Parts: sequence; structure tokens; C-alpha cells
Amino acid sequence: MKILSLDLGVTSCGYSVMQQSEENNYSLLDYGVVMRDNPNDGGSQKERREKKQLRDLLEKKKDRLKKVKHLFKSSNFTYQDKKQYDLWKLRATDAFERKLENDELFAIFRFITKHRGYKSLKIEDLIAELEAKEKIGNCESDEIQMPKDLEKFSETLAYLDALKCKYKEKTAPQIIWELESQKENPTFRNHNNYRY
Repeated sequence: MKILSLDLGVTSCGYSVMQQSEENNYSLLDYGVVMRDNPNDGGSQKERREKKQLRDLLEKKKDRLKKVKHLFKSSNFTYQDKKQYDLWKLRATDAFERKLENDELFAIFRFITKHRGYKSLKIEDLIAELEAKEKIGNCESDEIQMPKDLEKFSETLAYLDALKCKYKEKTAPQIIWELESQKENPTFRNHNNYRY
């Protein structure tokens, strides 16, 4: 009777083939190791997971965009997909002053679909989000954690409160447009920016 033994590793597979000549007596017929590239050369598990999450997000974004295009086509709205517009101006001023063309409306929907808009200006929403992110007020834990940047956090709440009082009848895009368009170098990005 022949017996195959395997030693499986991450980068190798060792094997041996033995033959039983008598009871509890074996002779070695063949042995060796098959080597292969390290599957972790692409980075750590964490890096691969992050890349996979990024790919999934991009797929979801593409899927949302397909659904918006399908909605426009099924409603018989004609539009040009690649026209360039000042989207913040469209959202903040033009949409309230005139009827938008199909191309402009599609450009706004495409932008929101890709970037998912901006967060609520409600202080309660911001607090709830930061509590979840920073695990503040976690009832399951005995440990109470403060926000990492308390000054920036409290300044932001005060700033949002002031914005809500000053611009009672305006939407978030209108407020952001009004504030940023006055600057020499306006920016509408919200990454790592508590204020937006």
C-alpha cells in the first residue's frame, strides 16, 4: 500500500510518498517541495481588505450612476452626459431662479450620485455621527472617551449653530456656495473638513 503525506504551508507544499513493505515498516519512494510565490506579496490582510472595500465602493458608485441614467432614459429625458457645469452654482442659485435644462439636471444628479451630497447641518446629526465614530457615549463600554480634537469639535458645533441662525431659509449647498464664492480660492471639498 502506498501512502501520500503532505505538509501544506503558505508558500510551499511538501510531499512524500511511502510504501508499506511490512506492518509498521515503510520505504520512501519519493519526496520534495513545491514552492510558490507568497500570496501576501500584495500587502497585509488589512491592505487587501481596504483595497477590496475601495473596489466595492467604486462598483456601488457605478451602479448608482447606471440607475440614474436608466431613470432619465425611462422618463424620456434627453441629456448629454459629459457637459461641464459649475455644479455648486447650479445647485445653490440657478435651481431657485430658473427652470433647469435636462443636461443641467442630469449633471446635478450625476454629481450627487457620485459624491452622495453633504451631511446634514443639524447639530444632533453631527453629534450622533461623531459619537458613533469616536465611540463616545457607548453604553456597552465602561470607559468614557472624549473626542480626539475637542476644541475643533466644539468650534464646529458653534459654527454650525451660527450658520443655522444666519441662513434660516437656505439649503446646505446654498450656504456653502455663498460662503465659498466670496473667497479668492474657493473649495467645495469636504474631506477632512469639519465645517463642510
